[in-house]
Amino acid sequence: SNGKDVDFVSSNTGYIITTNEILETTDAGNTWLKKQDISSGNDMSFYDTTGYIVGNYGYVLKSTDSGKTWNQVSSGLNGDFNTVNIIDQNIVILSTSYSLIKTDDGGITWETLNIPNVKVNKTWFINSLVGIAVCDEGTILKTIDGGQNWYTTESTNTRPSNFFTVYFINENIGFASREHNEIFRTTDAGETWVKNSSIHAIYDFHFLDENTGFMTGEYGATYKTTDGGITWNPILFQNGIIVSTSMYG
Repeated sequence: SNGKDVDFVSSNTGYIITTNEILETTDAGNTWLKKQDISSGNDMSFYDTTGYIVGNYGYVLKSTDSGKTWNQVSSGLNGDFNTVNIIDQNIVILSTSYSLIKTDDGGITWETLNIPNVKVNKTWFINSLVGIAVCDEGTILKTIDGGQNWYTTESTNTRPSNFFTVYFINENIGFASREHNEIFRTTDAGETWVKNSSIHAIYDFHFLDENTGFMTGEYGATYKTTDGGITWNPILFQNGIIVSTSMYG
């Protein structure tokens, strides 16, 4: 099964989700064991001790003990979830291709909001009101009212141009990646985007601080930046670019 996401809750304990299972390490990633089966897995996120895993057909799991145990949560939606956004212990926003569901009581009740006229691939909420959605057909949307309304901040007429993912370092600086090898950077909370390029498609970003970050994707291509994403240098973990070694987290 493809690994879909990876998160660490401490320096030693971390989790990987695949399409049908959770893997766990307790020795900083040196060894991994299968923790449990799951019905579906697309994205995972933690905030303090609270964690969520989302998958297809409305599948949502919640943990309140840093991933030690997981319980299914009724989302009231039958869509395929692609992103978990945890604002705090109570406010959580989950996205599907065409909608959001939001809770302000830790998942007891959910509100559904539609995202019209696009197919959303990934979302990132900077806070409970300001969010970014990267979509098919080269479109990036932004909301400043918690998903009630959206406006376009990036679009294109070229094909293919579907976006893969979006990631923010802080309230202003963020990144998005688009097929097949385009990356975008914003310094104004997603109002405008500047395009750059990499050698291969990028599926995920992660920053340690405002300067040092990594991105990885197709064929095991991995890059590092030390200037906040202005420039990127390859740091291959294997000997060359190899088919069937794509990295998703």
